[in-house]
Amino acid sequence: MMEGIALYLADWGPRLFEAASLTLLLTAAGFCGASLVGLGLEALRTSRSARLRGLVNSYV
Repeated sequence: MMEGIALYLADWGPRLFEAASLTLLLTAAGFCGASLVGLGLEALRTSRSARLRGLVNSYV
């Protein structure tokens, strides 16, 4: 049983590590992008323009 697991990890381990690394990279990029969009929307939501506030509020 342990030999099968060791062979599995020897074969798939590097691929799984690469996939996990890519997943973490995409997660970090998505978080940064969403934060920038959120900050931009908040800036528009608190602007003096009623039209911009209404547009952002309808989106949110």
